[in-house]
Amino acid sequence: MYSGASPQSSCSPKGARSPQSSRLVVRRAIQSDAPGIAWVVARAFKDKFNPAFGTEERATRALTPYVASAMTRRGNHMFVATIGAAVVGSVSVSTQKSPAPGVIGMFYRAVGFWSTVRALCVLSFLSDPLPAPDEAYVEVLGVAPDQQRRGVGRALMIAAEEMARSLHKRRLTLYVTANNHGAQELYLSRGLTVRRRSRSFVGWLLFHAPGFWRMEKVLA
Repeated sequence: MYSGASPQSSCSPKGARSPQSSRLVVRRAIQSDAPGIAWVVARAFKDKFNPAFGTEERATRALTPYVASAMTRRGNHMFVATIGAAVVGSVSVSTQKSPAPGVIGMFYRAVGFWSTVRALCVLSFLSDPLPAPDEAYVEVLGVAPDQQRRGVGRALMIAAEEMARSLHKRRLTLYVTANNHGAQELYLSRGLTVRRRSRSFVGWLLFHAPGFWRMEKVLA
C-alpha cells in the first residue's frame, strides 16, 4: 500500500509544481484535489473501504466530499503527491480529534441510506485516537497502487515529519495493520519504532487484518 524511497523524488510541502511534468511533487492539498485523493485512498485502502461501501467506485463517490470537508477540519493538515496533473498519493496529519461535520449527510447523498448505515458501522471500528498535546498523528497515508515503491510514500512521510516539527510536536505516531509489510518497511526506514502490538478479531473478520501496530518517532 505504501511506497519506498526513490532518489528522483522531491518533497516540498510549500512548493510549486515542478516544470518537469513527470517529477514527483508534494504540496498542501487544495479543494480541487479532493476527487483525486478520494480515488487514491479508495484504491489504496480497498481492504477497508470495500467492506464499508461495497465497491471502489462507491467508496470514491462517498469519500470525495468527506476529503474536501476534512481539509477544513481544525488541527488537520493534508498533503498531496502529484506527478504532472495526476494525484498519486496523500497524507493527513492530525494534532487534535475534530470529526468532519455532516458526514452522515455526505454519505447519504453519495450512496443512499442503507449503504450509509453499513459504512458508518464498518468504519466505526477504524476510529482514530485522540492525539496527545506533544503528538502529531498520521491518520491516512495512501499511494496509488501503480505508483507504489517509487518514492511517493517516502516523500509524503517527509512532509508529515516537517509539518509535525513546524507545529513543535515531539512525536510522530501512527497505526499500521500487522500484515501490511510494505508500510511497515517504509515507516521503519523513516525511523519509527513499534511501541505496541495488538490483535483484533474484528479487524481480521472485516478487513483481513490480524492486528495493528502502533508506531512512533521521536522528533529532534
